[in-house]
Amino acid sequence: MTEDWVLPQGLGAIVLDTNCLGGGLLNMSKLLDLRQIIHAKMLGLEVWIPEPVLWEWAEHAQREYDELDRAVRSRKRRLELAGVEIALPWPGDPMRASAEQQVICGLEALPEPFKILRLKDRLEVAAQALQDQILVRPPAKRKEGVKTGVADIAMLRLAIAEAEERSLTILIVSGDNDIHRALKEWKYVDRIPQWPSLLVLRSALLNLKPAPEAVLKAIFDAVLAYFEQVRTNERSLGELQERGVVDEALGAYEEYLSTDLEVELLGNLALVHSVELDEEARYGTARALAIGNISVTGWHMDRWGEQLVSESGTVYDAPLSMEITFTLAESGITIEFDSVTVHSPSSGYSDEDYALYDQAETLALVPGLEELADSGLDVLRVNREWTAEVKGKAVTVTVSPRAEKDDDYVWSMSIDIDGQSVSVECYARDTWVGGTDGIHMASPYIVRTQEGVPAEFLITKFALSKLHGISDDGVYHVPHPHD
Repeated sequence: MTEDWVLPQGLGAIVLDTNCLGGGLLNMSKLLDLRQIIHAKMLGLEVWIPEPVLWEWAEHAQREYDELDRAVRSRKRRLELAGVEIALPWPGDPMRASAEQQVICGLEALPEPFKILRLKDRLEVAAQALQDQILVRPPAKRKEGVKTGVADIAMLRLAIAEAEERSLTILIVSGDNDIHRALKEWKYVDRIPQWPSLLVLRSALLNLKPAPEAVLKAIFDAVLAYFEQVRTNERSLGELQERGVVDEALGAYEEYLSTDLEVELLGNLALVHSVELDEEARYGTARALAIGNISVTGWHMDRWGEQLVSESGTVYDAPLSMEITFTLAESGITIEFDSVTVHSPSSGYSDEDYALYDQAETLALVPGLEELADSGLDVLRVNREWTAEVKGKAVTVTVSPRAEKDDDYVWSMSIDIDGQSVSVECYARDTWVGGTDGIHMASPYIVRTQEGVPAEFLITKFALSKLHGISDDGVYHVPHPHD
């Protein structure tokens, strides 16, 4: 928990907005996690879900179902035209009518401390929200000429009316700027705090501390077991976020209407680190770093704008950074991947200094090296060397420019910890590379390692293991399963 996110004195209820969860998509397990934490900590808090939020979650789920339905029907039809018999049943339209209703019923069935705030119990709120939208009062606004905002207004007015009637202090969890605009316009901004996400709320509710050795080993084993189930298609890592992977696989010359990323091969689990646990709530968080092959498919219109076409490619040995939550119970450990971000293993840089700063900032994520991302960057730039002492160990980061004219690299950065070191090099590369429709410019500088693994992967693993070790910080390494 950071100092900025402190629960208000006398807090009575938490109000959830649609986008308190990533992408505005409902995740029931996260809501149940919140319930577990509140009960375990005996906080006595209520969690309110205004009815407009319930409807929006249902609509978003319906939209996801419709997209899945269209995709399955399209692929099924193509295979049938090719003479392939499809044994996989697909419910199609009969299911459609009940998809959003299932979400509504699931939310309505949530036990205490959840409470649905109903519009029918406060009809004046519905009337006021409609009036605000028609008159375009904040947070109502025009979007492409259309008046919008009635759902936000109704959600917020429902929560405020409930709180004032019961004299309760509330906290709103929403990343929506329109909510902040409304609170400011209605003179509530100093009385009702707004937090951006359920993740921030969870951190404030928990008292997370480094997990004991037994928990570290159990989490590591649980992540390995989960990976095995991903490899056998029994489980999924969920939706993948990406940084530079689409451009790496398909080229940067096309604007794609949509893209899809899938794990083609989940290989090396390199690190499980930053394992923290709230003993009282039996709930914790962890981070992991792995390597995998990622298949990428992108869809765009053809050059005449008449047909939707697709292109595919694969990025090999891409680093995957993972945010993990876990719960402890007598039956064992349950883990869930909050987010998985895939990074391009050869993302380029437009400037050699940017490449250096990126590596230094990555290294600064390691506990004890935080200064490297601030004043340490200036020291590196001017003196080419930065030193520190962490847990009694001498740390030296050195940047060496190209020594000889014939050297391939532009600069080399070495990290020495108590006499052991690793290094990464920045290379200038040919900026013109082939694309499927000709040639396009790539970023001219790239960072590589002699070990052939991504630079961020190497320096993070090295610094975590040397400074914190297996027993202190949950840093583990296992060989590639196919080695």
